[in-house]
Amino acid sequence: MVTSQITALDSLSKRFYFGEGIKEFLTDDEKRIIGELVIASRHDSNEETVKSWSEEISVMKSALQGYSEQGSVFFEYNIPRLGKRADVIALIDNVVFVLEFKTMNDEFTREAYLQVWDYALDLKNFQLGSRDRKIIPIVVATKAPDSSCEFVLDHYEDDVY
Repeated sequence: MVTSQITALDSLSKRFYFGEGIKEFLTDDEKRIIGELVIASRHDSNEETVKSWSEEISVMKSALQGYSEQGSVFFEYNIPRLGKRADVIALIDNVVFVLEFKTMNDEFTREAYLQVWDYALDLKNFQLGSRDRKIIPIVVATKAPDSSCEFVLDHYEDDVY
């Protein structure tokens, strides 16, 4: 099931820097994952980038604890048409979670919401493997106070929330 999910999202070429089943990800070594991200990156991986990846890995390992048998996770996933990368895609059952991390931000900005919304729409409309799936875009501002976090799930006709 996990292999077919990876194949469904990655039909023609490798579109991500790192990806594996959630079960394997939860037990995988953070340094090994970061090493794969650095090797796959076409850009210089500076200290800030590596620190952000480390924080993203930590958050995702915590968030995915209850889903070890249900899907896959991808880091630095190339978005069709936009030529940009979503920080993390989590594929759980028939739902695609698109996560945009703002590890240096202490607030949730409108620009971040628009960015992750664009990613979700492009995945829905320009990638065959996600066309029939529910897509939920999420902004993660790791330095924002808990009181400013909200989760609103509005359903649209195209199954992008």
